[in-house]
Amino acid sequence: MRKVNGTPMLNNVRYMIAYSQEDYDKVYGYLKGSEYENASLAFPTLMALVNGKVEGVLGTHKSTQAIIAGPLLIKDKGIRRATLELKLVDAYESLLINLGVKAYIFSVDRKDVKRISMLREIDLKPYTSDREKHWYMRRF
Repeated sequence: MRKVNGTPMLNNVRYMIAYSQEDYDKVYGYLKGSEYENASLAFPTLMALVNGKVEGVLGTHKSTQAIIAGPLLIKDKGIRRATLELKLVDAYESLLINLGVKAYIFSVDRKDVKRISMLREIDLKPYTSDREKHWYMRRF
């Protein structure tokens, strides 16, 4: 893996839909030890893979009411994090659009000021909030 100033480059990242049980096992393995380790995921769940190893996940919560995106987890705290997040979200939205989905919802922890600020910058505002989270709807 090529590195610049010690940071792995992203040109060898593959973005893939978790399809098989083996794929979901990789995803759940990646979530283990995080606040999302007990998440129950459904289609579509996407993985960012580097050399076959999961480096990021964007799942879909199991729900019969709506498409609820999440969790979004990238454990890398470096410069790659933002790029991986953006590319996972872009791939997720592209897939939903191609499937004919018109909207999905997601939540952001109220304490995540950085992400809330970023969403404001792209003119995305919560449609509702509770004690812990702001809820957003993304329409296509």
